[in-house]
Amino acid sequence: MSENVIYDALFPIYQELSDLIGEKNMLKVYGYWRGSQFSLPMRLYDSKKLRPILKQSRASNKDLARLYEYSERWIRDNRR
Repeated sequence: MSENVIYDALFPIYQELSDLIGEKNMLKVYGYWRGSQFSLPMRLYDSKKLRPILKQSRASNKDLARLYEYSERWIRDNRR
């Protein structure tokens, strides 16, 4: 793909990506995933993969909840 991108002619999603991650990276995303549809999970961290990390952590439940964006109750229940 040409490096001479006409921003105003891009589909809105590619304009947003260009604004967010830069034109060069937007072109990489376009080249890799064009034509695909996908959704992103609401959470960054997978709960199953996070459990062993929680059990080893010395941080407070409150700090872990804030860091991993899970409730304090969920953190407490999964540190056992």
